[in-house]
Amino acid sequence: MQEQPQQGREQRNRFSTISLKEHTECEILLDQITMFGTNHGNKDVIKKEEIQKIQTEIINKKPLIDKALKTMNGFGIGIRILENIKRNISDDLVSAVLYGLVRDNRDRLDREMTNTEALKSLSAQHAIYCDLIGGLANFEKKLGRKGDTTLAVLTKHAQHIREAATSSPIRSKYISSLIALAENGEEKERIILKNLIGDTIVRSGIYPAPTAEAIKIILSAGYKETRKILLDSLQTQFGGRQSYARMLEAWKTAGPRPEFSIQRNLKAILALEREQPGVVAVLYNNFGICNFGRYPEEMLLAQARDINDKKKPYGVIIYPLTDDNAAFFGHKEIFKKTFQQTQGIYNMRIVEANSKLDVARSLVRLDTLYGDTQKISFTILGGHGSKDKIQLGNNIPSQVISVEDLKESQQKIKEGKKSGISRVKKFFISHAPIVLVSCHTGKEGGPAEHLSQTYETKTTGPSDATWLKAISVKKEDNLPVIEIEYLKTESVTYTNGQKEEKPIS
Repeated sequence: MQEQPQQGREQRNRFSTISLKEHTECEILLDQITMFGTNHGNKDVIKKEEIQKIQTEIINKKPLIDKALKTMNGFGIGIRILENIKRNISDDLVSAVLYGLVRDNRDRLDREMTNTEALKSLSAQHAIYCDLIGGLANFEKKLGRKGDTTLAVLTKHAQHIREAATSSPIRSKYISSLIALAENGEEKERIILKNLIGDTIVRSGIYPAPTAEAIKIILSAGYKETRKILLDSLQTQFGGRQSYARMLEAWKTAGPRPEFSIQRNLKAILALEREQPGVVAVLYNNFGICNFGRYPEEMLLAQARDINDKKKPYGVIIYPLTDDNAAFFGHKEIFKKTFQQTQGIYNMRIVEANSKLDVARSLVRLDTLYGDTQKISFTILGGHGSKDKIQLGNNIPSQVISVEDLKESQQKIKEGKKSGISRVKKFFISHAPIVLVSCHTGKEGGPAEHLSQTYETKTTGPSDATWLKAISVKKEDNLPVIEIEYLKTESVTYTNGQKEEKPIS
């Protein structure tokens, strides 16, 4: 009976210290994680091999990190490793390792959160501990786990979390904890969270990273109560609760690292609203735009300001809401040059669509606004593509423009019948050119060829996987001339369904 406490002490003291060599290994790992964040932190898409490399390093070092967290001389660097993983690496497998380590050391973090010295100034260490425990609660929620033990730790320290989230210079570090507590029915935390999110939205010049982090957590974990808080904060500042509800869903699918897409969209919204209050609602309600961070601000402001201009001819950019690799955020500077080229010649009208029905509705709205004096002069159509289709949303029939759709429409035209695709032809000027920002669509037998045949016009698409390099829009003989350049891939043009042969240089 007397040996149990001794065995317990031995178990507790088994990792009482780490060696100098182990501490050095931890420092090397910390440097690797920090360097990964430096090299890839601003990228929406990271090469698979780079992710796999850091995954392997962290998984292999998991026992060492755990050992460090259980010792006196290793706890500090162990926590710094966890903090930097959370800050720098957005990956499901790495998150599973991270929160597995947090869960295994939850009791130690619980004890550290009551550290009297740390609480005197609500120090950075206290914020890190709360951020990790709050992150664990949200991760458990995302996986559908109950997480009562983790919530109990947060509830125990709720008073200190509230104080820090109200007064600390790094109060945004407490967002994870606040969300977990607020969703658990704590009204005080809901009020603080609403004020914190609202503050980052309202204050001029503040980069909305805390709000973006909150949105990412709320959307990924499927929270309902805190989603209302977010919508209320957005509505208070900009109006349009319904529009922001749809925007949040669009942002969730706007890239593999949604926090960056969210930040870009929020930053763009802040800039637009400071320049022209109410402009976001105008652009959403009339053109369905949700991803404001994709386009030049001056282009969006002009579109809203000149919404009733029916004298100048116009072209339309149709982009998808869904963007699984965030490719369309890379076109902002390209469209800035295109917009400058078209000044005084064409109005540019951006619309976003998630399905064929969305496209049809957008074209009807445009024709309602301008159709009595102006028809669409040209179209720039984006979407993730293949030889067989252009994808506007998910890979389901209603959200793709397929070659089969176009062939069916062509057959109906031959038979003297009407089709949904052929009906929209009346919204365009005769032979209005189309360019496709969509991989592989220029291949023979692909969407470019069949769009060209269906609409009896010139259509250009890329022959392979690509990125957009440039788009030039000019007017010659009172007709639009569009030249598109793709990166590392040739453009292929069809006129009335016939491939144009390029001159031999």
